[in-house]
Amino acid sequence: MSSEEPQHTIVDPDFLAKLEASIGGAAVLDPDATMRSDTIVQRDRSDSPWTEKRRSGGGSTPLRASASGSTSGFEVVFTEHIGSGGVANVDAATQTSLEREVAIKRPKGDITAEIVTSSLIQEARLMGQLEHPNIPPIHELAYDDNGNPMILMKRIRGETWSTVLNDSEHAYWSSQAQDALHVNLRILIQVCHALEYAHSKDIIHRDIKPGNVMLGEYGEVYLLDWGFAVVLDEGGQYWIDAFYGTPSFAAPEMFSIHEPLTVKTDVYLLGATLHKIITGRRLHIGSTFSDMVVSSRLSPPFAYPAEVHPDLAAIANRATHKDPGRRYDSVSALRAALEEHLNHFHVMDLLRSAKESRGRLESLLQTGSSDLFAFYQGAFQGQFACQKVLELRPDHAEAQKILSEFLLLLLRHEIQQRHLRTSKKVMEQI
Repeated sequence: MSSEEPQHTIVDPDFLAKLEASIGGAAVLDPDATMRSDTIVQRDRSDSPWTEKRRSGGGSTPLRASASGSTSGFEVVFTEHIGSGGVANVDAATQTSLEREVAIKRPKGDITAEIVTSSLIQEARLMGQLEHPNIPPIHELAYDDNGNPMILMKRIRGETWSTVLNDSEHAYWSSQAQDALHVNLRILIQVCHALEYAHSKDIIHRDIKPGNVMLGEYGEVYLLDWGFAVVLDEGGQYWIDAFYGTPSFAAPEMFSIHEPLTVKTDVYLLGATLHKIITGRRLHIGSTFSDMVVSSRLSPPFAYPAEVHPDLAAIANRATHKDPGRRYDSVSALRAALEEHLNHFHVMDLLRSAKESRGRLESLLQTGSSDLFAFYQGAFQGQFACQKVLELRPDHAEAQKILSEFLLLLLRHEIQQRHLRTSKKVMEQI
């Protein structure tokens, strides 16, 4: 490696050694698992402008469990276990005062470390600021009799995106009208919407991946697990004191104490998720933690196979560029690129439909068919498809040409049918 290469391509061996020691070794048992290292460097978080801004301005109001005046908090009845992460369990429960089904996130029974409880409290407070359709709403931050925090949130029924993404035979796909790639890109766009809103509040997620996205039973898309989310400073930066995230998706700066995290860190994570959609594989692959750290820190452009549309490949490589300055400036810009790519395919589908309609009209004219309904229906469908293309691409030459051909076919038909008045009106449009 050249000594003139920028700092962001260099792996700090001391930092890597501390990371490996704090997570219990170099081997990676589950590449999709979220990891939290011990503190690597001490940083002063006491002057967070977000903390001061949001905690000032009024006293607290105790929440009561019933009209009798009890201040013991929500009363819940746990019903079933939903899942577990590295340090927390998520269980289904019924909030008895409202007879409402909720999900409760709380520390695992054998974990009482202050860093875990403070992380859950921080997660609840951050999510409380994020009221968005693609982010699960928080109902309450409560505590059990031992003082352990519990986050009461909306219970979402469905599957994680990773589950359906890794199973082409999953029942989810049978209900989708479009092909898997288009469906996955539209899910990713919904995740972008959630992050755009979070970024407007100076909050970045840091652990975006298909395993942290839930697909609801009625088409909902939720970005979950905000436990590693942090608030950026007034300069739009956050300086890490440890590694938090999933190594197989992580951005280069997530492994450095010398480079700040920004909104472009989330852009990279979205790009890594896009890579998973395109290839079915994680962006950073390796049997050891250091393998994935090196892969992330170098982040070379990926050579996508020929069947991947070059525009989509370019979007993924730009989003996951090792230099944050070369990535999309914002999640909004990345989303716009994805939407433009989808529009391209929508245009192609419309043109294909228009050409099929044109072929049917030509056949009807050649055979001298007297089926007026079939002809006019085909003419309407074809012209409508061309007009939709021109709404998306006003200067699309092929759509303009096909639309003119429809008018000529319609003119021939009207002349054959001796519809002279209609023929004159069509001629005026040509």
